[in-house]
Amino acid sequence: MGAPLIFEVKDLAIAIDEIDIVSNVSFGLKSRETMALVGESGCGKSLTALAGIGLLPEVAQIKKGSIYLQDREISNLSEKQMRSIRGNDISMIFQEPSSTLDPLMTIGKQIAEAVRAHHDIAQQDAMRESLRMLNMVGIPEPETRLKQYPFELSGGMCQRIMIAIALICEPMLLIADEPTTALDVTIQAQTLDLMRSLKEETGTAILLITHDMGVVADMADRVMVMYAGNVVEQGDVFEIFKQPHHPYTRLLLSSIPHIGKNRKEKLNVIKGMVPDIHNWPTGCRFHPRCPLADETCRTKTPELQSIENMDHFVACWHHTLEIK
Repeated sequence: MGAPLIFEVKDLAIAIDEIDIVSNVSFGLKSRETMALVGESGCGKSLTALAGIGLLPEVAQIKKGSIYLQDREISNLSEKQMRSIRGNDISMIFQEPSSTLDPLMTIGKQIAEAVRAHHDIAQQDAMRESLRMLNMVGIPEPETRLKQYPFELSGGMCQRIMIAIALICEPMLLIADEPTTALDVTIQAQTLDLMRSLKEETGTAILLITHDMGVVADMADRVMVMYAGNVVEQGDVFEIFKQPHHPYTRLLLSSIPHIGKNRKEKLNVIKGMVPDIHNWPTGCRFHPRCPLADETCRTKTPELQSIENMDHFVACWHHTLEIK
C-alpha cells in the first residue's frame, strides 16, 4: 500500500464568464513528491494552482470538482477559513519576487510576519526563526540581510527570501509558479537544488509549474501535461521522457534545443496557435495543430486513459501512431 495523499484534486473545472477555462483536472501528491505541471502559456497551469490555494481571480470560479488537503475538502471553505491554511499548510512561491515582497518592510519583518500570522509567537522569537530560515536557504550574512529591504538584494536572493517565507511554517504543500523564470542559469540551479534539499528535509510536497522541460527532468517525480485547459498526459517523469504518448507531449519534447545540434538546423516548433478560449475546437482541442488528427479527433473528445494498466495516462485517439 502506497503512502497517503496529502493533497488531491478531483475532476476540477474552472470557469470565467460561464466559459470553462480548465476542465476535468485530477491529480494527487504525496509527501516529498514533486509534480510538474507543464504546457504553453494560457493552458490553465496557474489557474489550477491558484484554485488549490484559494486565490482565484474574482472573475474565475470553481464550477465543479473538489480539492482535498489530507482528508479535508478545502475547495468550499470561506476566505477566513482559507487564511488559516494559506501560508501555513499550503504555501506558494510566485513568479516575480520583486513584485511580491513589500518594498517598505525589512526582510526580517516580512519573514517574521509570515510565522506570526499562524503561530502565537513573540516578535523576538519570530525574528530568531527568520534568521534560522535565512541560514537554511543559504543567504550570506543573514544578520545583515534581516535589516535590509528587498531593493538592496539581488533577484536570486529575493527568490530565496520568498522560499524562506513559504517554508517557515513547514507547509505540507509548496506551490512554485515558474520559480526560476527571471533568474540566470547559475542562480536557477542553486534555487532548484535548494527546493530539492528542503523538500527532503521537511517532507513538503511540491507542485511545480513550469514550461521548462529541462527543469521538469531535473526536479519532478511525476508530470502532468496540459493543453487548452485539459490534461492530455500524466505519468512518471521517466516514462514521460522515455516514451511520451500524446502528440503534444512529443512535440514539446522535440522542440527542446540539444547540445551538439547543428546550428544551421532550425529548431522544431509546434505549428499553429493556442486556441481562443471563446472558441474551443470541437473534439480534441489539439486537433487543429496535430499531425495525427483525423475526423475522429475533430468530432469526439478523448478521455484520459491508462496505458497498459500503468500509472501513465493519455487523452488521445491515436497515441500509438508515429509522427512522421
